[in-house]
Amino acid sequence: MEFDLDFSKKDFDKMLIPVYSTPDNADIIKGSILEKFPEFELNVKGIRITKLIKWIACVYDKESPFLNKYINLTERKFAALEFCKIDLKKRSGEMNEDIIKIVQNKSRNANRMIIAYVKAHRSTKYALIFALSKQFYDELLNIQNGSPKSKTGISSMQKNLENEQIEFFNGDKNLDLMMDFQEIIDYENIEKLRPEYMAEMLLTGGKTVEEAEIE
Repeated sequence: MEFDLDFSKKDFDKMLIPVYSTPDNADIIKGSILEKFPEFELNVKGIRITKLIKWIACVYDKESPFLNKYINLTERKFAALEFCKIDLKKRSGEMNEDIIKIVQNKSRNANRMIIAYVKAHRSTKYALIFALSKQFYDELLNIQNGSPKSKTGISSMQKNLENEQIEFFNGDKNLDLMMDFQEIIDYENIEKLRPEYMAEMLLTGGKTVEEAEIE
């Protein structure tokens, strides 16, 4: 399939990182907001980190020109591969299974980078999803403890949460990605119970150190 990749630098100007102007052999993380996220130090087999981050940005950045040109998520992912010069085939002609795993959200480390990128890009939306998730699971716990909360109300909360998550990832509702995302939310919920976290909130006015530094 041929893709229309006729873009200009201006099309990418509002994105979180300089996708269009950064060479593939440059360090796209250094000096950017992504430097604050340890996920970008993870190793993803079969691809250069700069190319991977460019691809993530093209697919998941809310200001990506690919979002309007390729409404279909699968087409957007493969068009972004071509734009970022990421080969689906090895020199031998065989399919590159490492790249296929990334596209299909089967690479756990790549998923963690996707999640971190969107969190960095849309921190307010992430805060909303985090709050909705906590509210939803609190209500589930209430029902288990005998609360008369209606199932209809729970279903509505669940649907709202799912819709917000899908929108967060520009329409990607891949189960593996969603499971990795929920695992991170669950982990952060546990972290918020630590005394160290409470102290951090007092020092930064209710923000994490990372959020305070970003501002």
